[in-house]
Parts: sequence; structure tokens; C-alpha cells
Amino acid sequence: MADLASLPTPVPNPVLHRRHVCSSMEELLQDAINRSPFLTTDSKSGSNFERVTIAGEPHIVKYVHVDDDWTMRSYATSVRGRCWSGRPG
Repeated sequence: MADLASLPTPVPNPVLHRRHVCSSMEELLQDAINRSPFLTTDSKSGSNFERVTIAGEPHIVKYVHVDDDWTMRSYATSVRGRCWSGRPG
């Protein structure tokens, strides 16, 4: 059994911050600089990736579409809307 003193201290009441949600990829990437393809052999789905810098922070953009992503087709996933999620890095 773990010593209670060695367990991490829980974060009390995390703070949520309201964030702007872009209505399109064009809006999301309008201020992006240093755009370049992000190629990796680790990507098995078939989706395309792009390395971008937005507001001085590096990001990786994943373009997901059922025509390109075999994992979406194999699970019969339907995409009814766009979603952007991520963090710098």
C-alpha cells in the first residue's frame, strides 16, 4: 500500500477559462505563420498534419476527413461538425 505522504496533492477547484471557438479552419489558421507539412511515420490513420505557429506558440494541426482516415471509415464514424482541440507543443 502506498504511503499517503507520497501521493500527489489534488488540485483544488481547477479554473476553467472561456476560449474562442473558430467557425472554420480558415479562421483558425488566418494568423498562422511558419506553416509546413508535418510528416511522421507514426501516423497510421492516413490523415494529413501541418506544423504551424499561432500567436508565437507552436501547434500541430490534424486534418480529419472520412475519405482520408481509414480509422474513421473502419469504425463507421460520421462527422457532423468540426472540432478543434489541442494545446501548444
